[in-house]
Amino acid sequence: MMPLDLLLELLGKYERRNGYYMASCPAHEDPKASLSVSEGEDGRVLLNCFAGCENSDIVAELGLEMRDLFPPSTDGHQRPQDGWRGACGYLVHLRREGRAAGRPRSIRPGRQ
Repeated sequence: MMPLDLLLELLGKYERRNGYYMASCPAHEDPKASLSVSEGEDGRVLLNCFAGCENSDIVAELGLEMRDLFPPSTDGHQRPQDGWRGACGYLVHLRREGRAAGRPRSIRPGRQ
């Protein structure tokens, strides 16, 4: 099962829109759907709670881990790929060389 399918199944009720889904956020009382869910080009799940909930809190409420938002890699392990948007909205990269390998570094929106 793809990560998006799993997440939508756990959310239960959602509304399909033009290229994304809207659902009630499981991390807070939500009388109106405020959670946007979509799929990135590489198959990762993209979440945005318009009430400001952290993605880690949303995922935890569903009984998942952050790694469950990513498709399996070619070697069978699930891990984030280079360049995903963190909860703060900044583009986050994993460095493979230089400072501590694998340490996240944030870049302001629109910059690379």
